[in-house]
Amino acid sequence: MEQNEPLQGRFLGLPYDLRKPTFSKVKARFWNPEDERLLTPMVFGWGYALNLSRLAHVLRLSYRAVSSNRIDDLESNRDQDQDELQETIADQQEIINQQQETIEQLEEERQRAGKERTRAETKQKLHRLEESVEAVSSDASPNPTLPTVKPSIKLN
Repeated sequence: MEQNEPLQGRFLGLPYDLRKPTFSKVKARFWNPEDERLLTPMVFGWGYALNLSRLAHVLRLSYRAVSSNRIDDLESNRDQDQDELQETIADQQEIINQQQETIEQLEEERQRAGKERTRAETKQKLHRLEESVEAVSSDASPNPTLPTVKPSIKLN
C-alpha cells in the first residue's frame, strides 16, 4: 500500500477503514445507543457493521407493537366470542321455548284424545248394557207383579 493512500474513505459508495481497530472503536460501531443508524461503517475493512444497540431498540419497539396489537386482537376476539356465545344462548333458549310449547300442545291433544276415547268406550259399554237389558227383559216372561222398567241413561 502506498503511503499517500488514505486509510479510511469510500470506495464504490461503501465506507472502508484500514486503520488498526481499537476497543473504543469496536464498541462505538457495534454498540452505540446514541447513534440512531442501524448500519455503521466497518471497524476494519470495507462495508457496514451492525449497530446492535439500535437493532435491540428496533426489535423491542416491534415486539411491543406486535404484542399490543395481539392483546388488542385477543380482546377483540374475546368480545366477538362473548357476542357469539350470547347469540347462541338466545337461539338455544328460543329452541327450548318452542319445544316446550310443542310438548304442551301434544299433552293437550293427548288429554283430549284420552277424554274422547273414554267417552266412546263409555258409550259402547252403555250401548251393550242397554242391549243386554233389552234382551233380558224381552226373554223374561212378563210378571204382572213386577213393573217393567226401561233404563234411560244420558251422557253429556
